[in-house]
Amino acid sequence: MQLTTILAAPLLLTTALAQVASVSWDNLGHIRVYTQDGNGNIHEAQYDGQGWTGPGFIGATAKKGTAMSAVNSGDRLRVYYQDPNGRTQEHVYEQSSGWVRGARIPARS
Repeated sequence: MQLTTILAAPLLLTTALAQVASVSWDNLGHIRVYTQDGNGNIHEAQYDGQGWTGPGFIGATAKKGTAMSAVNSGDRLRVYYQDPNGRTQEHVYEQSSGWVRGARIPARS
């Protein structure tokens, strides 16, 4: 329950939209929470065992209010969202290069 309290104050109360995605590893020793601001920009808050930092802009802008999903794929973090044109987009964090635009997910035909 304390984790919920920690998240609510710095993130959700200052976020215009309630769409949230999260990912963790090492038994919750590392947590990333992704939120949108009022312009659709995606921000990441980080927890690494000593407290929360951020949120910081990851370089991606989503359609306002879109659902988001986050995945830890081992050496990369991946965030999926709809871009402002409604296309499903991936944004990837690589330790060597930081946040980069990933693949555009094909639309269902």
